[in-house]
Amino acid sequence: MKRAQFNSLPNFNSSATNVDRENNVLKNICIANFGKNKNDSYFNEKFISDLVAKGNAQSQGVKSRFGHPSMCATSLGTYIGRYKNFNIQNGNCFADLYLDQITKKTQVEGKGITMYDYIMDMSENNPDMFGNSIVVSCFLEDENITNENGDTETVESLILQEFRHRHVHFLRWLSV
Repeated sequence: MKRAQFNSLPNFNSSATNVDRENNVLKNICIANFGKNKNDSYFNEKFISDLVAKGNAQSQGVKSRFGHPSMCATSLGTYIGRYKNFNIQNGNCFADLYLDQITKKTQVEGKGITMYDYIMDMSENNPDMFGNSIVVSCFLEDENITNENGDTETVESLILQEFRHRHVHFLRWLSV
């Protein structure tokens, strides 16, 4: 087994998101899907279960940022809130995003709208464009699975060690 820090690709599977403006919460956001991912990793039942347990173990919640920091972009001003209430639905991991009050003051760069209004409006009007990615410390282990064709396939599954944070994305910002 090898140890790694894993950054998932964005997961756009939050069409059932429930927007609660009164309490600043986006409920029922898909965090991770069971099975093979677009980046050839594999989230098995144990990984999903551990993700829920470790997410719920963080009393303040799991921090969330708007987008990804990089060499050209800082993480300053990107904190938007915390994920809480992790649960499993149909084998997938879901949670609620509690937006911090700071999002009502922080502007989306060059857009003339607060992060709060942008995130809430996009979640209400375009939930299929709401995406997430996760950052975890884990071990990678080969696992044999039966794929959709009935063939045996070896995939790299993750054994969760630490759940660090999530990034919120909207589809239009991704280069395809």
